[in-house]
Amino acid sequence: MTELKIEMSTAASSTPNRTAEREAFLEEYQRNMSRLCVASEGFIALHELLSSDATRDVHLSDSRREGLALVLKLLGDEAMAAWSSLPCAFELQGLLQGGRHE
Repeated sequence: MTELKIEMSTAASSTPNRTAEREAFLEEYQRNMSRLCVASEGFIALHELLSSDATRDVHLSDSRREGLALVLKLLGDEAMAAWSSLPCAFELQGLLQGGRHE
């Protein structure tokens, strides 16, 4: 049997791995865009529910109105958190041109 030896450098690379950096950036971007889509779907569902004929005669108690307000606040908070996590235009431009996005 033949032995195979592979030498590996223990020194850390001083140049940043652009491909890995881009992949991490794009994964984070995709995650935040997904959060925005989910929050948007929640707002659309609530709009459809509240604007339909079936709910026109439904009167909400104070506690249910507060519950609905909380759901809307949570959806709004999630959307704002996702928006604030997305990169600015200059960061995207830097990524597309091969530069750093930070």
